[in-house]
Amino acid sequence: MAMLCLSGMTEAQEPTAKKHNWDECEGPLQSGDGPKALVVVRVARCFMDLGIYTRAAQVLTKHVDEMDEQGAQGGRAVIEGLLQTALSRVAVIDVKTEKGARLRIDGAFVGSFPAINPIFLEAGEHLIEAQIDDQQIQKRIEVVAGHVGNIELIFGPRKAVGRKDKPESARVVQRQPKKSPWPAWRIATTVAGGLVGVTGTGIGVAYAVSGQNAEQQRSATVAAFPLRTSQCAHDAGSDDCSRVAELVEKRDGAYRTAWGGFVASGVGLAVLVTAIVLPKHRDSSTKRAPNVAAVVVPVPGGATVWMGGTF
Repeated sequence: MAMLCLSGMTEAQEPTAKKHNWDECEGPLQSGDGPKALVVVRVARCFMDLGIYTRAAQVLTKHVDEMDEQGAQGGRAVIEGLLQTALSRVAVIDVKTEKGARLRIDGAFVGSFPAINPIFLEAGEHLIEAQIDDQQIQKRIEVVAGHVGNIELIFGPRKAVGRKDKPESARVVQRQPKKSPWPAWRIATTVAGGLVGVTGTGIGVAYAVSGQNAEQQRSATVAAFPLRTSQCAHDAGSDDCSRVAELVEKRDGAYRTAWGGFVASGVGLAVLVTAIVLPKHRDSSTKRAPNVAAVVVPVPGGATVWMGGTF
């Protein structure tokens, strides 16, 4: 675990004599002369004699963590006793901020979060600063010996590095809506032609069937006449003659309506086919209007529709 200690003056600010003493205390850690536990005890006591309890607490805490990881017990009682003494003279804080933020305490750079915790401070007032990209946040605190706590330095929203809100060279390209290959008039014409064709066919078939039924009834009535049908010219008021006349009128009316329905069907079909096969793109010099013709031929009991044309 990385740790930081800050005394009343940073190493760079100390008088020459005190700096020399700091280097003497720190030397055994660099040389590694002797068992690690004995070296740590000697270094911690040296810093405590100088009154730099923050550095002593840092050295002792780091060694206790290493002992826990390795399961070592040699000299633990002495080391933990020294650590408790050092901690009683300093404050311990954890700084919580955004990952990668650079921290300064009392103007001195101490590292980047989260590798700087815990931080050991002498009792008194301190200025904590965190910076990331172009944003900076500060917090002034005052701590007492033996204090343990944490400080949060929260950054607000910020722009992504290297991005502009709107590049100067950017152009807004507006796409035109894709033009439908079927214009509105063609769609309307196709629908109308289809409706007329279907409706006309339905009417034609229905009335053709009705006329055929009337003809069958008339034939059955005539076949049952006790006299020749020509006698209806002399006695038109008889029941049989009246029935025959009624059926003939019904048959002829149904055939006329059926014929009209088939004509409408032919017209609707012609419109439908014209709208569908009309060329989508034609050169103006070669454009030729499509020619569609529908012919309705009456037949007994109905009508026949046939079509022809050029496109």
